[in-house]
Amino acid sequence: MKISYAFVYKEKEYPTVVNRKICRYFYFRWNKEGNGFIITAPLYVTEKDLKDTMKRNLPKIIEKKKIADGNSPIKGDEFYYFGELCKIDGFSSWDEKKKDKYLKNKLKEYVEPRTKECEKEMGIKDIYKIKVRTMKTRFGVNNKRSMSITFSTSLIHYSKEIIDSVIYHELAHHFVMNHSDKFYKVLLKYCPTYKISRRKLIKRIYK
Repeated sequence: MKISYAFVYKEKEYPTVVNRKICRYFYFRWNKEGNGFIITAPLYVTEKDLKDTMKRNLPKIIEKKKIADGNSPIKGDEFYYFGELCKIDGFSSWDEKKKDKYLKNKLKEYVEPRTKECEKEMGIKDIYKIKVRTMKTRFGVNNKRSMSITFSTSLIHYSKEIIDSVIYHELAHHFVMNHSDKFYKVLLKYCPTYKISRRKLIKRIYK
């Protein structure tokens, strides 16, 4: 079941499509044009709860995108690489596909073995398959059903400490799938500086 809305925030309208499905949680993502949203919502959620959830979450996503758009980690041949500004001559002349492939591979070279180290530290015997792809609204996703964790390519620009906080976050979902107090108790046990790293992620502070 699809429902269309016009979500208004700060006098700007964001076309929003809501797909009602049999699921437990809300999922938010930008549409292909980047000017509105596609939301997956539980089938039996009330209209009031749906609108309240949109009102509570969409402004945060919009502001996060504004910060991201205004603080690009790539400027010409220079870009942030694991929290440090580096330069590759001719990088700006590469097409987007080549840039994306390069950054994905470099990130995977780090997160794949580091995730295994964190799994061992947290007592997780199951081994997750690691994927890296471009994601606009998330830094990581744990799919326990397929035993895979997907990391956003954008993490390549952040320090390893910040990247590790995302790894611990996704692995904490192995024990608790929601973001309850129980979840944060697990997360903060292994990553006590998580809240600091989270603020840096949101504000695009790469170091």
